[in-house]
Amino acid sequence: MGILANRNCVSNCVKNCVQGSQGGPQGSTPIGGPAKTLGSSMNRRAFASATSGSVLQRAAFWIALVAVLAVFGLSSLSHGAESAKFYFKRGETAEAREDYDAAFENYQKAYAKQPQDLQFRTALTRVRVTASAQHMSKGRKLLGAGDEQGALGEFMHAAEIDPGNESA
Repeated sequence: MGILANRNCVSNCVKNCVQGSQGGPQGSTPIGGPAKTLGSSMNRRAFASATSGSVLQRAAFWIALVAVLAVFGLSSLSHGAESAKFYFKRGETAEAREDYDAAFENYQKAYAKQPQDLQFRTALTRVRVTASAQHMSKGRKLLGAGDEQGALGEFMHAAEIDPGNESA
């Protein structure tokens, strides 16, 4: 409240001084009234300090806003940075429901986060062979049904999953 009242006082003082009441060498204006002068340098200084105060308040506001957004941004980033164990558990769940593509993807993410972990490497290797074999089987069925494009897609996917698979 004190800052707001002080700001109003400064703006009224500057307004009064600028519009006249001090007189000046120009005399009065033809419209009828005192000449408009710049006022004293003291009033300009008071106005400048009030302006710089509001600039500081605005700067403080923007700094606080950026800080709050940074905190929320970092907390949402930590939700996206799951651990290797998280991906491994998701891989196990997908493998249990025989979704070998999802299991391969999750084991691959877990292994990428902790390549020194033998458990992740073993699971990835095991599921790689199974997922590749599953796509090879689908490809053979599609080829037998006459869908050569679909079969080619399945064979290519099998080769992407397990490049060492000679039948792919």
